[in-house]
Amino acid sequence: MSFSSETLNVVNNNIDPWNVIKSMSVTNPKNAFYCCDLNDVIEKILYWKKLMPRIQPFYAVKCNDDKYILKLLATFGVNFHCCSSSALNKVLSLNVKPNRIIYANTAKPKMFIQHALKNGVDLMTFDSKTELYKIKEIFPNAKLVIRITSKVKALAELGEKFGCHPRKEAPKLLKISRDLGLNVVGVSFHVGYGCQEISAFSKLIKLAKFVFNSARKMGCEMNLLDIGGGFSGNKNLLKECADVINPAIEKYFPEKDIKVISEPGTYFVESAFTLACNVHSIRTTLDENKVKKYYYYVNDSVYGGFGNVMLSKLVRIPRPITDYGNCELCNSTVWGITNDSVDKINTNILLPKLKFEEWLVYDNMGNYSLPFYTAFSGIETPKVYTIINENNWHLIQDLFWFAEEKELQQKMMCIEQPK
Repeated sequence: MSFSSETLNVVNNNIDPWNVIKSMSVTNPKNAFYCCDLNDVIEKILYWKKLMPRIQPFYAVKCNDDKYILKLLATFGVNFHCCSSSALNKVLSLNVKPNRIIYANTAKPKMFIQHALKNGVDLMTFDSKTELYKIKEIFPNAKLVIRITSKVKALAELGEKFGCHPRKEAPKLLKISRDLGLNVVGVSFHVGYGCQEISAFSKLIKLAKFVFNSARKMGCEMNLLDIGGGFSGNKNLLKECADVINPAIEKYFPEKDIKVISEPGTYFVESAFTLACNVHSIRTTLDENKVKKYYYYVNDSVYGGFGNVMLSKLVRIPRPITDYGNCELCNSTVWGITNDSVDKINTNILLPKLKFEEWLVYDNMGNYSLPFYTAFSGIETPKVYTIINENNWHLIQDLFWFAEEKELQQKMMCIEQPK
């Protein structure tokens, strides 16, 4: 099998990322690379629509802005959450209409607001008096969403940086917005990345209702509820969230003219990307008990694809591509490619005694990985090999696949298929 990182690879229905990685491990010149499985993303989209049909997802572009991911989501009717001018440009370049975007950044530089105005992206969030005055000066006709916050246990809590107190601050900000003649259309919140309290959704939906009622008393009728992100990349956990969110929405927002949206990122892409790193160096040492310990050095980094590990304390356990059978497992540490001593990917994990130039494969690497690559210490962004099976390819055709891809279809269909 041969695969291209320049175009979409249409493959037989039985080909999965492991097949791609095994094939590339033979032909790849030992550079780290990703396999992106669009079939996984399609499954996630359909599952979301099945479990939470009332909630329109606005994908968080900052999570992973891969071009095929954005195109696929746009084709399936998923909208977009942007928080920078560059993200806006990427989404708008796909011919996505401005009314399919929420500018969910509560603290925007003036130039960001000016860029939104120029491109007709009028739905945006705020959580402070300063933001309201900036918007009044630059984009007074914008549709505003007030972001509230509450203490929630998560891998990365967002409440300190973003959001106002729903009872102490929100009513004051609503009054200021009314006095400025601004149009506040809704309430948003975010339970945090890697939320560990699913019940927080219900609590915050209830608080959002309080803010809605406060606005109504001031003569402002809002019509939008944004329940943010924080959804796991594990598809099976979505039902647990739906079982909390759906009843809460029906209880506090039964009115069907209230539009409900969300900002999932990790949910759609985490499990779709698999990263393969090559072991370019090996060193052994003795621990305090004089037991041999193995240090493996791979060609990626916490300044690259493993930035999410350093920021959110996630643990990604690799698997070697070689089948070592039931061999003895050794105490191992995996280091990144830079000269920085904090560039440690795994600490004291059990691995077989690996060979030089072995491939280590990391699953669930689609969220907050590709956007994190820097030029520090010569790190290169790995190539991405994107696959879609024949069944889903035909489904995409029925959904009016992107015009530029139609021109590439014949070339892509000529990619060597597995026997």
